[in-house]
Amino acid sequence: MLQELDALKIQWAALLPLEPEVAQRMDRMLEYRFIAASNAVEDKHALSYDETEVFLEKGLTSAGRKIEDFLALERHRNALAEARSKARADVPLTLDLIRGLHNELTRDLKDKDYSPGQWKTKANRATTRRGRAFRYAAPEAVPGLMRDLVAGYEGLAPRVHQLEAIGWLAYHFHLIHPFNEANGRLQRLVTTFLLMKSGYRELVIDPRERGAYLDALAACDSTVPPDKLQALYSGIETARLVDFFAERQVAVLDELLGIIEGRQVRTTKDVAEGSRRGQTQVLTRLREASPDLVWRHEAAQQVRRFHERINTALQAARDDQAPFYAIETESGSLKQEHSVERLVRASLPTGGAGLVGEAVLALRPKTTAAVKMPAARALVVAVAASRVGLHVVSRWENEVKPVVRAGPPNASQWSQASLERHLAERIEAGRRAYDSEIVEMNRAKDMKTVLRGIARPKPKKVVAESEARPTSRRSPRIADPAQSGPVRLPPRRILYEDGGGKGGKLGGIRPSEPPLSM
Repeated sequence: MLQELDALKIQWAALLPLEPEVAQRMDRMLEYRFIAASNAVEDKHALSYDETEVFLEKGLTSAGRKIEDFLALERHRNALAEARSKARADVPLTLDLIRGLHNELTRDLKDKDYSPGQWKTKANRATTRRGRAFRYAAPEAVPGLMRDLVAGYEGLAPRVHQLEAIGWLAYHFHLIHPFNEANGRLQRLVTTFLLMKSGYRELVIDPRERGAYLDALAACDSTVPPDKLQALYSGIETARLVDFFAERQVAVLDELLGIIEGRQVRTTKDVAEGSRRGQTQVLTRLREASPDLVWRHEAAQQVRRFHERINTALQAARDDQAPFYAIETESGSLKQEHSVERLVRASLPTGGAGLVGEAVLALRPKTTAAVKMPAARALVVAVAASRVGLHVVSRWENEVKPVVRAGPPNASQWSQASLERHLAERIEAGRRAYDSEIVEMNRAKDMKTVLRGIARPKPKKVVAESEARPTSRRSPRIADPAQSGPVRLPPRRILYEDGGGKGGKLGGIRPSEPPLSM
């Protein structure tokens, strides 16, 4: 078991240091499990793992539980944080460290005789395991025994396997029971401190393994006669407890390695992380087998990242409050080159990565009876990659050709301010053209209205009844004062210079003719 544990420890050490986010997630997971399991060893009816996680994560308690039990979880977490911090700082094991952990674990518990950080002042309650009565060390012997315990561990650790030295100290700490209360929880905190200081992880005892843990302690007791069972007696064998610790460390390290490598799934996020790690391994093999495929894959990744930035920038241009038309954006999508919008397809770079990010911004007219509006108009923005770099291709529907802008191959190297300025200029150009078209469409209507207003009909001339024109097409009659009836005039004749004296009907006056007189 120790050989298997050593192999897992080497694999675990090779992955360190972990990414901060991954390390924090693992610390939280092991924190909840360690505290819940350690409490379950002391009391079968202790708060469950789910109750522990919900309280430490969200501060929510369960109905029917004492509030003191939940407050104890907070103190337990603080003590574990202290043990982790000291272990990662490689602080040596001292009596002050042990008493400091007990103080964190039992702080502010004044209703019981916990005496935070102080050695016990009264005998611990006797226990019975496997039919054997057991008494712990007397209070007056504790200071000397604890000094010898720490010194014995420091002398033993360089000579044996790390887990054997840790198991020896954990068992004899249990025999001493140096405090009035919380000895079992503190023993597992000290054990965790030593394990993490040696490159392992927390001592997480599965609640289902509670019986196996107590059996391991009882097995150590039975290696000597009852009268020889006392702390620091050299004849006591702790191999059974060491094996139990090794089994638990193998389970914990294997689970953590499984999560990192994608073999162990606990949450939906683990699925995504496992997929990403698996694809990274495939990419490493492809880089050796076919560099061109790897280039296309990496270029496509840059297209995805840059496409997200362009989508975000276009979303900021949305406007639904304008009076005549709205600026809308459609959900961007990733497409293959052959399925990209025809407005920009011909201008995409040759030899690209095959994947193109496409986004659309549209000017949508609003319904109005007073103003004529042009049809909706769209701006297509495409992102493509070539070996030279990333390319942004944009085109309005009414433009003759698209605008192409090229830049560095890495999306992070593009200036966000420069990109937004370029997109703003393209949107503004289309918007101004759209505004001009609205004005032109409505200008003709305005002129007709003006002309109708000034082209009024001429007033009719009022004539006397005697001057009224006859309805007949014959020559008009003119009143002659010398006669009682009207006089019929002969038809008017005009003599043209070249007419030979012949008359003709009035068809117009030549410029050389004198004015006509009656």
